[in-house]
Amino acid sequence: MKRIVLLLFIVILTCFTQFVEGFCIHNGHKYRNLTVWRMDPCTMCKCDSPNPVCESVRCRATRLCNISKGDYLHIPADQCCPVCRRNPKPCRSPHSPSQYIQHNEEWSEKSCQRCVCYDGRVSCRGNTCPTVRCNPGTVTQQLSGKCCPQCVPIGQSCNHESVVYSDGRIWNPAPCVQCLCRNGRVSCYTQQCPKSMCKKEDVVAPTRGECCPKCLKHGCQRGDDQYLEGESWKLNPCTICSCHYGQISCSYKSCSMLNCKQNEKAVKIEGECCPKCVPNEGVCIHRAKVYYSEAVWNVSHCDYCQCLDGNVSCHRAECDKLNCAKVPRKI
Repeated sequence: MKRIVLLLFIVILTCFTQFVEGFCIHNGHKYRNLTVWRMDPCTMCKCDSPNPVCESVRCRATRLCNISKGDYLHIPADQCCPVCRRNPKPCRSPHSPSQYIQHNEEWSEKSCQRCVCYDGRVSCRGNTCPTVRCNPGTVTQQLSGKCCPQCVPIGQSCNHESVVYSDGRIWNPAPCVQCLCRNGRVSCYTQQCPKSMCKKEDVVAPTRGECCPKCLKHGCQRGDDQYLEGESWKLNPCTICSCHYGQISCSYKSCSMLNCKQNEKAVKIEGECCPKCVPNEGVCIHRAKVYYSEAVWNVSHCDYCQCLDGNVSCHRAECDKLNCAKVPRKI
């Protein structure tokens, strides 16, 4: 009897170890089983070996945002859901204290300095120019309207789509298009891809950002659709599939039993796998879709709507200002 119990314990331990030590491949990265990561500000993923399961972040409404009193929706940097901010304050002009600058307004103090007013505070940031080392046949010049000095060709150059290219310069305006500057004239032509000589077990597939296809190992095909090694996709709201070593494997999400409160009911929401408990009252209808109280949804990249007590209100969210350093364009 003891030997049978010990054998059962070893089998259970082996299965548990395989489950915990599994992994997923997502966008070329390997994750351990049960690992949770953020693919982007609005998408959370979890490894359910061997398939990654990704879901959109659902935003909740806040009752503290009073738009009529000047409050506004704001999306913090690297975040998905808007938060409520109080009516922002203007800034005093640094040149005339009697004048005010509106919140989020930008202006240039000097050619190398950008300033912004943010909720009553002025912040300025200057660009640090790198050391310029020009190639033979070019000289350093401070061009009008430019912050940092640039290398300008001595000989005849080409002006293509407002960008100056030196003589003999080759560039790619698109993945399959190559242009050449020769004696002040620009000539462009379509790049020709060599014939792919792949092994039997490989597949020819396009590569993002490149013109010509490449030979890839263990690709998967489903009908007319071709998938890359490690690629995953959603077959339907409850089914996630992925391509591994030439084989397609799919995992199916099972829904748990719902125990809704007395003032709630279970409903199936469009685009989601499992039903959810929602309040019986406070339902909103917007563009032929049903939303429930405290739901928040986006109608564009910057416009959000919220359902509160049966009423729909839509507002534009404000993003953080990004002060990026200006890098001089190489010629």
